[in-house]
Amino acid sequence: MTPELRSIKIFPDDRGWFMEGWNAINESNEWVQDNFSWSVAGVLRGLHCQIGNKAQRKRVAVLKGRIWDVIVNPETKKWETYELTPGKFLKVPRHYLHGFLALEDSMVWYKVDAPYDKESERTVLWNDPDLNIPWPSKAYFNNNIIISEKDALGISIKELYGL
Repeated sequence: MTPELRSIKIFPDDRGWFMEGWNAINESNEWVQDNFSWSVAGVLRGLHCQIGNKAQRKRVAVLKGRIWDVIVNPETKKWETYELTPGKFLKVPRHYLHGFLALEDSMVWYKVDAPYDKESERTVLWNDPDLNIPWPSKAYFNNNIIISEKDALGISIKELYGL
């Protein structure tokens, strides 16, 4: 599977909008968990993955707001970036590292095909110099990117893959 950006059909009317986020007819793969996160502008989450047979395939969509989404291919160590807004979703293959920066207050919904497993979760530093990911400028957030302690203590891509 390769990463894939798709549009979601949204049906607006004078009350707001309706969206069918997923159905088994169009995607026959089994999803086992839905996750939601709310992030204020400037929050950076990632880069995360689960390793081994606990690896997760993800389907990421923004319900409100705007994010800078990043995935990293574990074989090539190459990254791809996507700006996600409501009406689009991104399919993230198993084993890929995934993270995002909330460009504005944002609600993110993602489906996974394997449950969370703390023992197989890995976090790679979002600013690993060997990846050199072009995150939006800190100046965009008055030099205030917000990350969790877990993400701040992540490892390098070299450590993760024993390079």
